[in-house]
Amino acid sequence: MGTKIIIMFISLFLFMSFTSANADHEEAASLLSKADNFKYAEKYEEAEKLYDEVLKIDPNNKEALQGKDDCRIMIEPIIPTQHLMIPPAYDDPEYNKLIEQFEQAKTPWEKRRLEIALDRFALKYTGRVYSADVPRWEEKAEKVIARAISKVKVGLPPEYVYQQTKRDLESLQETANRGWKGHGPEILEPALLKLKKLYQENSYPFLD
Repeated sequence: MGTKIIIMFISLFLFMSFTSANADHEEAASLLSKADNFKYAEKYEEAEKLYDEVLKIDPNNKEALQGKDDCRIMIEPIIPTQHLMIPPAYDDPEYNKLIEQFEQAKTPWEKRRLEIALDRFALKYTGRVYSADVPRWEEKAEKVIARAISKVKVGLPPEYVYQQTKRDLESLQETANRGWKGHGPEILEPALLKLKKLYQENSYPFLD
């Protein structure tokens, strides 16, 4: 008799657990459906709240996690970044794939993700161009310094040549900056240090 009672209690417990789990599942499914409707209606804040309710019931619900992420990316503002415009003819497999995916994107959140990805790629592209541009400006500075030393060697006053060269290097730095919205490769300080060193090595007088 005692065994039967125990079995009855276990059966009742399992039934109640199943019923509760089933009710939770139905509630989560209902909330998820409502959240999706809000999301596709571009009411992202309302949708996010419902996705959060689903995740309280089922923290690992993949659809709710994805839906919440979709809403977050639409709610949070994109922080604008400064970068170079990528030329229309630029050919890069990663860039081409991103452009293709962007053109095929169907939802606003897919497009937003790809906008961010393209923005990041543009930053990377800018870094590549910047790195390639540094040696070009360094070479220009080297030529300015070489001309200065040549002028001193042919008899021009070292102090005058130094001041003129300093102005030339400052002008070169300004030109480099203009091409990079005020933040071009840093060539002035290294070039001035090299000019001073050459003057000191050759015992040329100069006024800094």
